Amino acid sequence: MEDPGYFGAIAPFHQAGARIICVPVDEAGLSVSQGEKLCKPAKAAYLTPAHQFPLGMAMPVERRIAVLKWARETGAFLIEDDYDSEYRFDGRPMPALLGLDKAGSVIFLGSFNKVLFPSLRLGYLVLPPALLVGLRQSDAIFARNLLGATPAEAVRASSWRICSRMARATTVAVGKPVLFSVTSR
Repeated sequence: MEDPGYFGAIAPFHQAGARIICVPVDEAGLSVSQGEKLCKPAKAAYLTPAHQFPLGMAMPVERRIAVLKWARETGAFLIEDDYDSEYRFDGRPMPALLGLDKAGSVIFLGSFNKVLFPSLRLGYLVLPPALLVGLRQSDAIFARNLLGATPAEAVRASSWRICSRMARATTVAVGKPVLFSVTSR
């Protein structure tokens, strides 16, 4: 886990029986070399590469590749918490670890809270194929419902990209997010 980092994530990891090791961050995010020194046999690393919490820097592509290399070589999972990458105002969006991952080592956590509205409390999870197999065998998790199908369809139809761009542009112009809807023809 990044140090400093989003310590709201500690409780769920403790509840799952994980031992938390806090790894220092530098100007590029989580320090891979420090992480290797502190806990070589780590099974997972939780990080916020798009917008490090709480310091705010974006992890450069070179460091993202180094983190992915570490995960591939050790068989560890990277838990990428992408809580607000749609609000990158300077330059082009950075590639998510998930988009760079060739080994199936990234668990991607995202949310619709920033571009829709916070009280919705709707998040999503993208799992590597190796973990998806076990999850599909669980009866409780794959119950489909209208609320789950609607955001999934918006993402499939590319409406999500349009919505996040509109939200980002509106925030820059007005200074706060504005609720809007996109309809298809």
